[in-house]
Amino acid sequence: MKFSLLWAAACVLQTAKNQLSSAAVIDTNDDSGKSVVMGLKHSYSRDDSADFERTRFLSKRDESGYPLLDLEYTNTGSYFASIIMGEKKKNFSLTLDTGSPYTWVTANNITALDPSEFSQVEMAPGKSTSEIQSICSNYTCYDFSDTSAKITGSNIIGFLTGYGDNTTAIGYNMVDKAYFAGLALDNFTFGVATREYDSQQISVTPGIIGLSPGMTITGVTSNNRAVAYSPPTIVEQLYTSGLINSYSFGIYLNEQEGELIFGGYNKAKVDGNFHWLDISGESNFYSVFLESLSLPDPSNQQNSKKLTFEKRDSSLQVNQNTTVDTGTVLLYMPDNVVEGIADRYSGFISSQGYPVVYCNSFSDSDHVQFNFQGDASFQVSIKELVIAREPYQGDEVCYLAFVPSPDTCILGQYFLQNVYAAYDWDAQKIGFANLRSNATGSGVEVSNIASALSGVPTSKPPTTPAADGQSIGSSSVPLTGTPGANSTLQESTSGTEESIASSFGKYGLYSVFAMMSSFFFVLVVM
Repeated sequence: MKFSLLWAAACVLQTAKNQLSSAAVIDTNDDSGKSVVMGLKHSYSRDDSADFERTRFLSKRDESGYPLLDLEYTNTGSYFASIIMGEKKKNFSLTLDTGSPYTWVTANNITALDPSEFSQVEMAPGKSTSEIQSICSNYTCYDFSDTSAKITGSNIIGFLTGYGDNTTAIGYNMVDKAYFAGLALDNFTFGVATREYDSQQISVTPGIIGLSPGMTITGVTSNNRAVAYSPPTIVEQLYTSGLINSYSFGIYLNEQEGELIFGGYNKAKVDGNFHWLDISGESNFYSVFLESLSLPDPSNQQNSKKLTFEKRDSSLQVNQNTTVDTGTVLLYMPDNVVEGIADRYSGFISSQGYPVVYCNSFSDSDHVQFNFQGDASFQVSIKELVIAREPYQGDEVCYLAFVPSPDTCILGQYFLQNVYAAYDWDAQKIGFANLRSNATGSGVEVSNIASALSGVPTSKPPTTPAADGQSIGSSSVPLTGTPGANSTLQESTSGTEESIASSFGKYGLYSVFAMMSSFFFVLVVM
């Protein structure tokens, strides 16, 4: 679920510190298999977009003997991880997103996509070609003339994918060698976007690492027919290659950086055991059932970051499947919850929908408790949920990280920065655990997620019939750009054609949950 990278609250509040992160492939401390460790970087948008630093790719070893890969990043507002691809081992820094399935990079000859080509709803003009191509001055973009990649051998040679903030990408499905902390994955399938729509309020992304379970999106055949396409996810490809032994990964996030471990989790950052929640809902998203949010009594002095297994009497009812998503910043809750939070502290709702309260109305011990199905609760300090502070009538008001959303609930980064999260699609479980007080500097001690689930009742993921190649309509989806001399185009043998707008409406909007994150945040006190 790609979120709005142009997030102004972070612009005025936080300055990202450029730090090196690491990646490694290591054997876990049990007999369950290997894990792939990738460092992440979190950086916020700034008013000065030219203020960035690119780190070079290095191979080195730390004192523990693990191989480390430094990340390439700029201050653009989300978590990035690096993938090395091709014979020349170029480093691509891509945005991490647990709400979308496909991994793709931006081509250096990217051009702007007119929204009338894919949307049946009138949309504002997006960024120009030159504005989109400017991303290539900060990040590595894909060069068709300087690559060993080939178009996939499938008759579906292209893709069309879209996100809830209306970002839309069209391009080619490619195959090349990819490197994860020194281990090679042959025939890695990914997309290269040659046309893209980005609204004026959204920062251009150099690409996406899609971590969601497999979903059906729109594919494009060699004669431009729109067909159903279920692209292989990065987790699936690591699993089928034998690099990991389960369809799982662990994520640790903080305000500056983070860590992604395919197949395992970092035991050194976890305080106690995981509490495992069932993946809920009928769609292929990582969602859990959130029953309610509880607010503190003024005298409550409980530890604000401890996982507990009891509910509070006074609570704001949610009772919805709630997506757990790294690609969303804020917390999207029903209207009654957001209004209840504002009422608890005698605040109000801003014109942008955020609860606004006096900063001296809550204490250091105040917290919001998230009550999940299965008698599991997790508490987050209200101090950790403040996204902005603003002078107001001789006092100071705080904006809280909640947004009203009547139909869709999302737990974004403001929740995930306070918990270690483990995702296992095969077991149909998401696990939350407390973080150690020194989690940031605790090092790496990888344990296998399958072992952590030992003895926990699991279920099988839902199965859906393969739909690849099924036609979606009646007109064409034109691919542009140069796929490269190594490519061999194959003719599709089935299906009828359809317009981009029609096909996108049926299969492209898999990240609709993120649409609310595209709001441009402006500090306005009513």
